[in-house]
Amino acid sequence: MKIPRLSFPLTVALLYGILGGLWIILSDQIAFTTIKDIGALSDIQTYKGWLFVLSSTLVLFFVLRRENRAGKNSETEARMAEERYRALVEQLPVAVYREAYGKENLHIYLSPQIEKILGYTLAELNAKPELWNTAIHPEDRAQVIRESKRTDQTLEPYQMEYRVTRKDGALIWLQDQAVVIYDENGLPQYWQGLLTDITERKKAQDALLKSEMSYRGLFNTVTDAIYIQDSDGTFLDVNEGAVKMYGYTREELIGKSPAYVAAPGKNDLEEVNQKIKLALEGEAQQFEFWGQRKNGEIFPKHVRVSKGSYFGRDVLIAFAEDITERKKSEEAIQKQLSELMMLHAVALTNSAASSVDELIARVTEIIDDTLRPDNCGVLLVEADRRFIRPHKSYRGNLFYAVTE
Repeated sequence: MKIPRLSFPLTVALLYGILGGLWIILSDQIAFTTIKDIGALSDIQTYKGWLFVLSSTLVLFFVLRRENRAGKNSETEARMAEERYRALVEQLPVAVYREAYGKENLHIYLSPQIEKILGYTLAELNAKPELWNTAIHPEDRAQVIRESKRTDQTLEPYQMEYRVTRKDGALIWLQDQAVVIYDENGLPQYWQGLLTDITERKKAQDALLKSEMSYRGLFNTVTDAIYIQDSDGTFLDVNEGAVKMYGYTREELIGKSPAYVAAPGKNDLEEVNQKIKLALEGEAQQFEFWGQRKNGEIFPKHVRVSKGSYFGRDVLIAFAEDITERKKSEEAIQKQLSELMMLHAVALTNSAASSVDELIARVTEIIDDTLRPDNCGVLLVEADRRFIRPHKSYRGNLFYAVTE
């Protein structure tokens, strides 16, 4: 806590009183001790009083003259400092202001740039302080006033962004920042602030937001999963297709790597990382990848990775398609083709076999090589129809069955 300084007049008065009291007490003691003649003592008291008056007058004269010169020098220095301050702030591309503490819109100082920003002259603003509040956009006015009152009470730095209407009717955005300046006794004196026209910055932010919204809309209309990845493969963004494919939320996927959604033991992650590296060098890559959904289901997908740009940043853009149904179709087609080839081979064998045993052995071999079953072969029924036995070409576990 700061200790208030005594004013100069009070300091002089206190010193005068203390020195005068000491003079009276000490001089009287000396006089009474050394002079016994009452008449002489009376004369000494008179001379002593005039000496004190003369000496104190001279001291006060020199002290006051020095203080007067110091005051004039201080005024000159203060005036020069103020002139330097104004010369500096009036070259800045922002408006500088000083507002009296606790007195809304009472400006001690306004730099000329305010006219460029608001269109109002200094004279107009000083003549009508209410122009400040009326210029603020109606949707922002209450919040601006509320924050102004709050910071007047808490003395916290004031910072707001709000819309104002210029004199010519144009709507602009202002950034208003101010701090409290204290006097030498630690008491709030005034608000020192800056007003900056941030209209172009706001327009750029709005354009960026609209661009991002358009991008997000397009991003999420694609049914395939799309991943935006940085150089090490980390997901920076994913679309709704990826969310639906894996069952994770967007927030759960962002910041993760492909290993997070990979089916354990089904992928060569070193090879995947190598393909990511090649894609970053500008060589587009394609590969199959086995993923695991949040519910544990494992599925195949086809991935296409290429280098791209994401809001000015070099990234990888990966498109992934769930190929579970395609895989099933391919397997069904492959099975049908194998069966046709098997039937064709059997037909050829039937015409080339020299005996029934040879025919059975060659048919067993064809079926086993084509379908790869655990057990494959022909079972023969004995003549008495009580027993069946495998043909000697039977492949798999041998067993005998008895029938009634």
